[in-house]
Amino acid sequence: NIVTGPAYLVVADVPLPLAIPFGFFPFTKSYSSGVLMPSYGADQQRGLYLRDGGYYFAINDYVDLALKGEVYTKGSWGLSANTHYAMRYKFKGSMAFSYIVTQTGDKGLPDFSQRKDMKITWSHSQDNRFNPNLQLSANVNYSSSGYNRNNVSTIYTNDLATSQKSSTLNATYRVPNTKWTLSASASIAQRTQDSTLDLTLPQLSVSMTTWYPFKRKQKSGDDKWYEKISMSYNMNMSNKVRTKEDQLGSKNIFRDWENGIMHRLPINATFNVLKYINITPSININNRTYSHKTVQRYDATLVNRDGSIGGIAKDTVYGFYNAYDFTSSISAQTKLYGFFKPLWKSRLFAVRHVLTPSISFSYTPDFSEKKYGSWGRYYMPDSTAVGGMREVKYSYFEGYSQGRPGSQRSGSINLT
Repeated sequence: NIVTGPAYLVVADVPLPLAIPFGFFPFTKSYSSGVLMPSYGADQQRGLYLRDGGYYFAINDYVDLALKGEVYTKGSWGLSANTHYAMRYKFKGSMAFSYIVTQTGDKGLPDFSQRKDMKITWSHSQDNRFNPNLQLSANVNYSSSGYNRNNVSTIYTNDLATSQKSSTLNATYRVPNTKWTLSASASIAQRTQDSTLDLTLPQLSVSMTTWYPFKRKQKSGDDKWYEKISMSYNMNMSNKVRTKEDQLGSKNIFRDWENGIMHRLPINATFNVLKYINITPSININNRTYSHKTVQRYDATLVNRDGSIGGIAKDTVYGFYNAYDFTSSISAQTKLYGFFKPLWKSRLFAVRHVLTPSISFSYTPDFSEKKYGSWGRYYMPDSTAVGGMREVKYSYFEGYSQGRPGSQRSGSINLT
């Protein structure tokens, strides 16, 4: 309980003839809902205001909700909702949403303007003991570019000087009793000074740990050679776009977004030869899938910025296109042991030497050849070339999100 002595009412440092001889305020162990009293003041552009008034809902022991509003005499207004939630040993978080309408000047006059802004924040974390197979996390801080400038509560805070913000959502699911893991994420980066958005939605990943596809379920005797073959798998899909805040809804997901899928399939095995030598062949296969490709050609009629004639024209062709590459390698390794015994009497009985020599060879083809279909060619004038025309090779997928196949044949031998 709270117990007070005599008290009187003071408004703006002026005592009023309203007093009580004592006060008695009982506490309660349970949450209680109630009215949130607004604050008052004046703003030079918006006029007099009442802010942060509303109602608080004590829903239960796990979640609450506060609804607030603000109103100005020159027509501006706003609404907000804020909630906190928590379950012990499971998860906790908070979410807030705010919507404001800022109106300045007088209707019908040139200085009249009206702007609508919003902001949403969300923070969520999960206890690892709640669900070991499923993990969720969120850190969202998104607002329209003019929110901090038009919100009275942020004018005198560091939020007004913040020009870059980012938000992320992550989810990971491990399929029980399998080797599969699924991940999904979304992110957005903002530059409030020019309303630029870098949006990634979604970013998906599917992975499988090492697997022996030909191994027998019921083993009898030594492993066969094909039972030693192992493989794993990883798929990554991304979908990105850079745009302005007011142009996001007009972007076509296939024509304007930068998207691609990468599949990776490593295959390897280890075999024993002549009892003492381990041979390990491997091959890494990569396949990329895009929704478009860029075709180039020389255009003799193209007018450049400097007024010259002739240049490279680029055309975007839409569809589904694959670009694959691979790298193969083989290595051999063994161990050599040697012993040295001193010829003189010594407390040192012997010295053992261990040598682990290995040799490996790797090879990558030239994927700019026509048979692989990932690179194109065009001819352009060149006085130094035979016939006056020079062949130029280019990748259909240069600068794309999942990369491109290489254009050079390479091989290497390593001896250690």
